[in-house]
Amino acid sequence: MSSSHSPGGNAGTPPPPRRTLPERPSLEQLRKQAKDLLREARAGDASAMARLTAIAGGVETTLSNAQLAVAREYGFASWAKMVHHVETVTAGGFALRPLIRPVELSPGRRWKLPDGTDAQADDVFAMFVAARDGDIGKVKQLVTRSHSFATVEYNYTPPIHFAVREGHRELAEFLLDHGADPAYRSYPFQEALLTFAEDRGHAELADLLRRRLSQRFVVAPGTQAIIDAAGRGDLGAIEAELGRNLALASAGNETGDTALHHAAKNGHLPVVHALLAAGATWTRCVETGTDPYTVR
Repeated sequence: MSSSHSPGGNAGTPPPPRRTLPERPSLEQLRKQAKDLLREARAGDASAMARLTAIAGGVETTLSNAQLAVAREYGFASWAKMVHHVETVTAGGFALRPLIRPVELSPGRRWKLPDGTDAQADDVFAMFVAARDGDIGKVKQLVTRSHSFATVEYNYTPPIHFAVREGHRELAEFLLDHGADPAYRSYPFQEALLTFAEDRGHAELADLLRRRLSQRFVVAPGTQAIIDAAGRGDLGAIEAELGRNLALASAGNETGDTALHHAAKNGHLPVVHALLAAGATWTRCVETGTDPYTVR
């Protein structure tokens, strides 16, 4: 199935598609296309800048603008509309079908909660369904019985995964207030909650997650380019990003990863030196799980 239909959007009639989605499109590949476009535009590539100007209506080199450009090239009026289409085509959206009940959560079984106690599998499954469906009354009822229902997991997936994915802001805030981790990444694809919210156009929920994340990390937009450059040891790209915004030396992404963290993990000592000279700190890197001393 291609994008020859009319997806619609927030900005009126979408432009005619310049490109065609494959029959089984990959959201990860589309994200990579947007990141590649952003990187090329920031490097001064004339073709990339022309794509931003022609499609996104401006030359501001931000990830959201690059995503909009990619979406419109495929004939969608917004990134969120394209994401919705991809999930519909691939049957990847949880809202598209009833939540399948795992055998391990069959009626009559019991399930261990994070606090070490156990609960009826019926209640655990009901928590996941309520989080997915936005039934905050049921969620509150279960969490009142045990706070561990707010963070219970099946296959490394907690209730907040469903709440954020489906855009239930009030419910997500309630879960966050009761111990849910705003830096959670999905299993097995390692998608961040903030990516869930941004991809699907849940703007208020994305703002909530940024505020909660900023209480733990020095979070800043536009960090992925410098983090990727640090991971591959691209000193030239690091210097270009720092020239654009020196604060990126210490800033992290939605799960607290920093450029210093990735440079240290991959043993890129010149990049580590450049980041430290620009103001990155050892402690910020240690907080995200990698000790920079390992690259000395």
